[in-house]
Amino acid sequence: MQLNIGIVEDERHFAEELRAHIGRWQEENYCAVEVQDFGSCRDFLSCRGRKFDVIFLDIQLPDGTGVELAKTLRKSQYKGEIVFLTAFQEYVFEGYQVRALNYLLKPTGYEPVRECLDTVFLALNDENYIYRYRDEIIKIPYHEILYLTSANHRIVIFSRKRTYLQTDLLRNVIKYLPQQFAQCHRTTVVNMHHVIQIRSKELVLSDKSVLPVSESYLGRVRSTFVAQAQKRVNL
Repeated sequence: MQLNIGIVEDERHFAEELRAHIGRWQEENYCAVEVQDFGSCRDFLSCRGRKFDVIFLDIQLPDGTGVELAKTLRKSQYKGEIVFLTAFQEYVFEGYQVRALNYLLKPTGYEPVRECLDTVFLALNDENYIYRYRDEIIKIPYHEILYLTSANHRIVIFSRKRTYLQTDLLRNVIKYLPQQFAQCHRTTVVNMHHVIQIRSKELVLSDKSVLPVSESYLGRVRSTFVAQAQKRVNL
């Protein structure tokens, strides 16, 4: 699989910094990547017929704004991801209008770029968890998984249809799960799409099961829950 990435950034040192982060991610994930960068809206729009999986888009460009360019892309039925680059935090909320995946404050660090690329990569891959146990290999659609727990080098996967037992460590499994999965306890990862209520330090899921939330994960779980609710409102 090849990931096609566009960078629209007029400041060369920021574009080169982003390219370096992408190159590091490529080496760590053994994924073919092709990057093409542009210095202006005009340069980008002149590249007709080129399809990108994700576009890193500076908000302030010499011949327009990244937000307006993003609106043009969405009107032309661009279905890929958009990640805004900005030096000013006040532009962050502009992204909701065009369903932006994220915004990165310049200068960008590696971790935020890695998280964006991981999300795009997982979305483009098969939307299934590959379950392997002994001679059994099964594809479990991510949307069917409610949560996963671990104990004694075993992972238990609770789906809407059945329960699966797998020999593995939770830390190994977490890094391959899509963005909607969040750790809520040292031994538990939950599919936030199935969380319908947060009450005190408990999560209520769509099947009425209740999971505890550790204090150390509570803030992140709450922010993820709110962010997903806002995203649904803005779609």
